[in-house]
Amino acid sequence: MASCFPTCRPSATAWLKANPLGKSVVIRGDTAIITFYDPQLGPQNGVRSSDIFVYQGGRWHALYSQHSAVGSR
Repeated sequence: MASCFPTCRPSATAWLKANPLGKSVVIRGDTAIITFYDPQLGPQNGVRSSDIFVYQGGRWHALYSQHSAVGSR
């Protein structure tokens, strides 16, 4: 898989500046839930995506991913 680094970094940095993300990580046993949210709306109202991982065989494996549109600010 080819990488666009470092040419794609400026556009990614600009996108993150225009669309800031809050992050939350919860680990319970062998399961992790990672949530990205709009920091202005908070984690209860501005969830953009959630990913669930399970730890098996010495590695983390993606189990589920959900992406949502966030309401206007």
